[in-house]
This record gives sequence, C-alpha cells and structure tokens, in this order.
Amino acid sequence: MLVAAVAFALGLSGCGALEVTGPEGLRHGWVEQAAVWVAGYDAAFDAGSGEHALFLAPDVVIDAGAVAEPEHIVGRARALRVQREVYERPVQRGEVFISGSGVVRTEAWTSLAGAVEVLVSMTIGDDGISGCEYAVPLSSAPDEDRAGVAGLLSSYEQAWRLDAGAVPSLYRPHAVLTDSIRGIDVVGADAITGLATTDVLHAGANSPRPALAAATPYIHRDGSDGAVHVWTLQHGAGPCAADTMVAVELDSSGLILREHRYHALNALASCTGLREPDDGWWVGRDAPQAFSDRVTGTVHGPAGPVEIRNGGPGWERVVGWSLDQFTRAGLPVPEVSVVVFDPLDPRCTGRYGLASSTPNATVLICVDAAGLNRNSSGHPTDTVPLWPTRLVLHEFAHVWIDQHVDAPTRDQLLEEVGLASWDDPTSAWDQRGTEWAAETITWGLIDRVCTLTTLGTPPCQRLTEAFHTLTGAQPLTACTASRPTSGCFLPSSRL
Repeated sequence: MLVAAVAFALGLSGCGALEVTGPEGLRHGWVEQAAVWVAGYDAAFDAGSGEHALFLAPDVVIDAGAVAEPEHIVGRARALRVQREVYERPVQRGEVFISGSGVVRTEAWTSLAGAVEVLVSMTIGDDGISGCEYAVPLSSAPDEDRAGVAGLLSSYEQAWRLDAGAVPSLYRPHAVLTDSIRGIDVVGADAITGLATTDVLHAGANSPRPALAAATPYIHRDGSDGAVHVWTLQHGAGPCAADTMVAVELDSSGLILREHRYHALNALASCTGLREPDDGWWVGRDAPQAFSDRVTGTVHGPAGPVEIRNGGPGWERVVGWSLDQFTRAGLPVPEVSVVVFDPLDPRCTGRYGLASSTPNATVLICVDAAGLNRNSSGHPTDTVPLWPTRLVLHEFAHVWIDQHVDAPTRDQLLEEVGLASWDDPTSAWDQRGTEWAAETITWGLIDRVCTLTTLGTPPCQRLTEAFHTLTGAQPLTACTASRPTSGCFLPSSRL
C-alpha cells in the first residue's frame, strides 16, 4: 500500500508538470499562455513552499481511486494536508497534452517500494485546477478490465485508421466526441462516423514513443459509479501530424459514451494557422494572486467594513459572528479593517495567527479557509470546525486588548493569575499575560464550554474573574459542571 499512498500524494502534488524551454519559441500567444501557467505551477510545487496551492481551486476534487485510499479528496485544504503527509520523492514528468478544458500527462517516480507510474488528467476552471483524476497502466489493471479494454482499443485503431464503416459499432447512439483545439464537438454515432471519413489517424510507425508513454494505455475505474475511463496515445493524429492523447469513457457494455482529445503542447507551439479555441481554460489566465491579495468579500461589522481575503461565505459569517460576540457581551467591537486567511505568509512560521496593534487592525489567520466547513468525507456541511473559529476570535481578542486594556489592568491580571511577564518572548506561550488575556476573552465570548482554553484547565471561576478584570463585564460562557465531550462545532444557524 506504500506504493499506492505515494502514488496518490505525488500525483496530487504535481497534478502533472511541464518543461518549457522558453516562450520565445512559441508561435501562438494562447499556447504560450497555457505553457507559462502550467510551468509556473510546476515551479511553485518544486520549490516545496506549498505555494502551488495558489493554482488549485478552493473546491478541487482529487479522484485517486485507481491508486490510493481515500478515493476522493474534496477541498484545497484537505488536498494539501494529504500531500504534505505522503509526498516523498520528486516526479519525472511526461509530455503535456492540452484541450480547452484541461491538461493530461504521465508521471513516474521511484518510491521506497519501487517504481510508480500514473497518468494525471487535470480539469482547469475559472478558479484554477478544479479536478485531478489518476489512472494506472492498463497492464496493472484487473484481468477483466485488461481484456475488454485491450479489445476495444484494437478495434478503435483499426476502425479509425482503415475502416470508418466500423466506427458506429464502437459508440453509444448518443455518444459525444470533443476536440476543442480543432473546433470539433459532435453528438451521435452517425456524426462521429462522418468525422471518421476525414479524420483519419496516422499509423506513425516510425515515430518513437515517448519514454513515459511506454505503458499506455491507462485506465481509471470510478469508485462511485463504476465508470471506466481510458487514455491511449495516438501517433500523428493531431495538428502538424503530432501525437494526440485520446480519452474515452466507457459504459457497462464497453461502448464509448464520451471521447475527448488532447493535443501535444510542444507540437502546438510550432504549428502555424491554428485558431485559438473560444473557451480555452488559459483565456485571460495570468499567474494566480497570492492568498493575501485575493479580496473575497466584505463583512459590515458594528465598527465598519472588514475586508476578507482568501475567505468565503462561511468564513465571512465566522468573522461577523466573532465581532457580534463582543456586542453580545456589552463590549465595544475591536476595530479591524482586514482579515486574511493565508498559511503561506512567512510570519506564520511557528504560529496560527497574528494581529496588528493599531486601530483598524489587520488580522492574519494562518490557515487556508477553503474547504474547512466540510465533513470527514469532504462534503459541505452546515457547521464549521470550532478551532479556526477560535483562531479568529483569539486574534480579535488581541486587537481588543491592545485597543482597550491599559497598563494598570494588565498588571492586575498578571497578579491575579500569578504570571511574571505580559509578553516576554522567552516565556512559554501559556505563561505570557497577553496570551492568557486573549484566551480568557476567547473563552468568555465563544459560549461553548467544550473548548475552555489552551491554558490547561484553570478553574472556571478564575477565568470568570479574569474576564471581568479585563473587560468589566460578565462572560457569555457560564460556569457549569457539565463538560460536553463532543459538539465542538458551530452550527451555521449561530453564525
């Protein structure tokens, strides 16, 4: 299972990669734009900083059923977490093939358990890489898949090369064939047969097969509905007699439901007279913005608008709820102008969040907010985890303390709880008065007894007294003998 686990992680990490000698050799601006974007993703991944996350859509779906468990990973945050846990070896990347909706390529590496080879099919949408599907060489598929698929592909090549009349027997009556680079999108076996009379595949017997394509075709069986996806390399079948990667989806009887063709990117770079597809994924696509620059919403709080960066609707509710908790407790709201969710910020090393001490403060939360309000299977839920909500409230508490707690009050708190320093960096985190104060306010405002604090288990009465010392008010969290062991989530109805 180690091979499968590493296969999954490395396929996820790269979702493939592209070697580009330089944009000066590309004759088409749109080809150059696609090549530069994918190359930028690869460079970010190879740097090992995690910044390749910028290229992933927030709700990216990783379908790795062919190589690993769990079969499906949903959400950028989950995808990155799995990749960090398993990734071990650099990837050798094969030739890149593109269509208007995505990229296909092979990947190989040597793990501790031996050689691994996969094909990665990436779907790219407005928000970045929205899906990655992984396939294994047909030679390693179960016997029942190998026999049927090998027979189909043999018939496929024979029909398209030599006998167009045999093409209808390969497809469902309402099958779809798409080749966006060439402007082809036809429906029905009859239309596909008409296309076959002019779209003859070339044998290319003298064309050397790329090193990483030696094990083609590749196969992936979808764990959710059993659909079989197959990729096979056709030599000389694309513009300028270049190689084409043909992807087909088969029904339960082995007939083709959908066919999608991808063309070799390097060959497209040297072709002339190509028309840019109208809806290619590369249209208007520059290098992605840093998380800290992505304005995703605004929360209109009691103290004015708060700009949210790299957030989302659920996390706008969390920010609004956190501000409202101060009002519920009868306290002035901290003056915050910006909240940023960004685990890639260099200031996040060794910490979960950071708040400035000025009015109209900026709060940094060192997590990627994408996908956090999902259950263990990756599906959206009506709850959000309590720990990132606590992070937001904790940093807001720091802002509130900086703006509303004077030096005598700080000294009084230190005396009450028996601490020697307000913010001595040489002291342990839970021995700093500033963190004791922020956690006390977080405890008092979050109104969820199951959380208490990260200060150990101080008596509830001591927390109540410390909250009153800092704020002059009573906490929203009441002392009780009951200590729930579950339910550490916040329902959306409370946000």
